[in-house]
Amino acid sequence: MFPVSDNSWIEIDLGKVAANAAVMRRILAPSGAMLCAVVKADGYGIGADPLVGVLSQCAADMFAVFGADQARALSFRAFTQPILLMAPVRSLAHPEPLDELITQQRLHFTIHDLAHLKQVNQIGIDRSVAIPVHLMLDTGMSRSGLSFEQFGAAVKLAYDMPGVELAGLMTHAATAESDEDFLKQQRLRFVTAVEMVDPDLQDDVTLHMANSAATCRGASYHFDMVRVGVSLLGYDHDLCADLQPVMKWCSKLMHVQSYPAGRVVGYGSTFTLNRQSLLGVVPVGFADGYPLSLSSLGKVKVITDSGPRIVPILGRINMDQIVLDLTDIASDGVHVGTTTEVIDDSRDGECSLVKLAELGKTHVYEMLCRLSWHVPRRYTTAPVTSPNQITAMRM
Repeated sequence: MFPVSDNSWIEIDLGKVAANAAVMRRILAPSGAMLCAVVKADGYGIGADPLVGVLSQCAADMFAVFGADQARALSFRAFTQPILLMAPVRSLAHPEPLDELITQQRLHFTIHDLAHLKQVNQIGIDRSVAIPVHLMLDTGMSRSGLSFEQFGAAVKLAYDMPGVELAGLMTHAATAESDEDFLKQQRLRFVTAVEMVDPDLQDDVTLHMANSAATCRGASYHFDMVRVGVSLLGYDHDLCADLQPVMKWCSKLMHVQSYPAGRVVGYGSTFTLNRQSLLGVVPVGFADGYPLSLSSLGKVKVITDSGPRIVPILGRINMDQIVLDLTDIASDGVHVGTTTEVIDDSRDGECSLVKLAELGKTHVYEMLCRLSWHVPRRYTTAPVTSPNQITAMRM
């Protein structure tokens, strides 16, 4: 018998990551824009370190993370691209593990307000270096960033400060996936603000606004650089048909048993069997990141002796278990140890991340980032036919 801890794992195909990066590069070809690979939140739950290992070799001109802690986690890996801090990092200890990146001018700061600009200037002065900064203009996100009134003043201040160097002007798309009209308004506000400050400024700094969805919508949003994250994982494929999902979550049946009609299933007795049923238990639950909202809604792919079959989840998702209805596939060969895919790597199948997020009334981003790290990630660059063939780069 196998231990439960070895009975659930997340497979990530780094070859597909590279292929998705190549797709994004082709999209950028007409504009010639650079590609900033966003790997915040530990690479959207996939693993920032292995993603950087692949993307630093094949696609990325820059990496973006949220805060200084995420930059520190990457600072020991051997790559030459700069890192953009997206959060308003206002102070750093001195000395600090990021000092080497700072002195090499490979750590760029996103500036969100005038006080923040002055604080980053001091970080640079303390280290006798001009830190590359990117001024964030709020064009409609209403989350952070410089107002239109602050934007011009920030540009002038940045040129006069000894501890910073103006490297970029940026904004953030709020509705690129769902509302291109608002995206166009944001683009117009961004261009207007840049031209009002200095029409020649575009030749001196990197302009960028596009996330994954905006990048896929066309070259007018590319400017000098795009910031893409989830598309590299294959999950903006409604706007780009060539992207491939890179992840699937596998597990094994750890218990199989028959129950009579009339029995209730799980906590709260929320499901009653209407027939003699064969039920199976998989050691996956909300503690692992599988949403409780998929109770009696989600589907799981079971790799039977006769091939893959889709079965429903019955009852409430538990902390670390879900119950599957195996009745209709009992003759196909299911038993303790049979492999399942609680999330498969299809684009929009019943067990795809996209479909399950829709059923659970959540978002692909949230489901990715909720995947617990106590579920091992196993990375491969070749088709996998059995768990033993997977090369585990991070356990």
